[in-house]
Amino acid sequence: MPKYYAVKAHIALLVDELGEGAPIPTERDLSERFEVARETARQALRELVLEGRLRQQGRGTVVAGPSWSSRCPWPAIPRAYGVRGAPPAVRSSPWTVSPAPTRSPPRPA
Repeated sequence: MPKYYAVKAHIALLVDELGEGAPIPTERDLSERFEVARETARQALRELVLEGRLRQQGRGTVVAGPSWSSRCPWPAIPRAYGVRGAPPAVRSSPWTVSPAPTRSPPRPA
């Protein structure tokens, strides 16, 4: 098992204890606390950011709040808007594109 999994698990426990917006210790502090390389701590933080449990704010990392999809009172809307909260791509359009009418070139005088 990679070391960053264990560091990620410990940070996840810390996230559960802290409230939304609470700062997470720096990569340097985490690497010293868990006796791992700084890159290992960085990878653990990066994965938690990708999962949406943490977010980057300014020069630090803080505990993220609940996602939009979990706060939405209508469960079908987040599915319709996709994972990132953006509307789905348009697959067809009611508009048609026609080529411009061609004109014959002017006749020389």
